[in-house]
Amino acid sequence: GLSPASRNRYKAALSRVFTVARHRWQWASSNPLSSIQREQEPQVRVRWLSDDERTALLGACSASRAKSLYPFVLTALRTGARQGSIEQLMWRDVDFERRELVFQKTKAGLRVRSHISADLLEALRVWGRVRSISDHRVFGSFPRTAWRTALRDSGVRNFRFHDLRHTCASYMVQAGATPSQIMEQLGLKTMQIVTKYAHLAPGHSDALLERISNEQTREGR
Repeated sequence: GLSPASRNRYKAALSRVFTVARHRWQWASSNPLSSIQREQEPQVRVRWLSDDERTALLGACSASRAKSLYPFVLTALRTGARQGSIEQLMWRDVDFERRELVFQKTKAGLRVRSHISADLLEALRVWGRVRSISDHRVFGSFPRTAWRTALRDSGVRNFRFHDLRHTCASYMVQAGATPSQIMEQLGLKTMQIVTKYAHLAPGHSDALLERISNEQTREGR
């Protein structure tokens, strides 16, 4: 019942165990995983919100009876943070004066600082007026039922919460952000994940090559 990607990860982990057992400790005479071919994984799914979809979804979230839904979703959209990171975000890590928030430990084990945009700043301030005294987390658990209702009411289809992360990265690419800036914002350790967003701004490389050509032509005159 596992996906090809999951099976490949299990195979890689087990193969490493046998490799160490064979070469370092001589506990195995061969690596039985070496004869199992790596399965082909499907193309990485990248889904992001169009302008109309974003407006409709945020409107539905704002109208939700779950008052935490709108600021929660807006935090994901503006920072690119994962759901788990947002659930664990503490009020002490939100600085309204400097307009920044810090995710102390992401899935990749990194500490990520993020700018608070103007709309997110207002949403967090409004939400902060009704904060819990006993729970120091900004949001706590994500309101999944309200999220599904907002998707239905907004008419946004084939969209998961994690796609808000893709949306943030997609907007950054289209705005001209560098790969290193995207890595820093999303808390990524490798460049491999960033490359899946490259096709969203094909004109950027064209403009860069044209500028180089123009500069060299002027220098040669």
